[in-house]
Amino acid sequence: MSLDLVGAITSLSEVLDEENAILAGAGYDPRLEPLVSAKLRLVGIIEAEHVRIGSAADGLSALDPPARETLAGLVGAITDKLSVNAGLLQRRIALCDDLMGAITAEAQRASGTRTTTYGARGGLARTQQATPISVNASL
Repeated sequence: MSLDLVGAITSLSEVLDEENAILAGAGYDPRLEPLVSAKLRLVGIIEAEHVRIGSAADGLSALDPPARETLAGLVGAITDKLSVNAGLLQRRIALCDDLMGAITAEAQRASGTRTTTYGARGGLARTQQATPISVNASL
C-alpha cells in the first residue's frame, strides 16, 4: 500500500476534524479558507494514488489482508467524517438562504415596493416589485 495514500487519507481526516469543529460553531471563521484549500489538495493526492494503484496489473487485490483492512478502516472513518461535514455545510447554506430571505422581505417592506390595486368590481390585486439588494462581500 502506498504511504502517500495512507498519509493523504490521515491528513484529510485531521483537516475534516478541524473543519467540522469550526463549522459547528457560529459565525465566519477565516481559518476555513486554508482548510478548504488543503482539503482540495489532499483529495487530489488521494485520487492520483487511487488511479496509480488501480492502473497496476493487480491493483488493490495485490494488497495483503492487513493493508486492505487498514485502508478499509481509513476510508470508513473518512466517509463518516464527510457525512458530518456535508450536514454542517447544508445547515450553513440553509441559514444563509433564510437570512437572505429575511433581508429581502425587510427591504421590500421598507422600500414600499408592495402595491395593492382595487379593481372596478372590488377585486384586489397585489404585486411586489423586485427590490435591489446589494451585499458587501469584502471583509
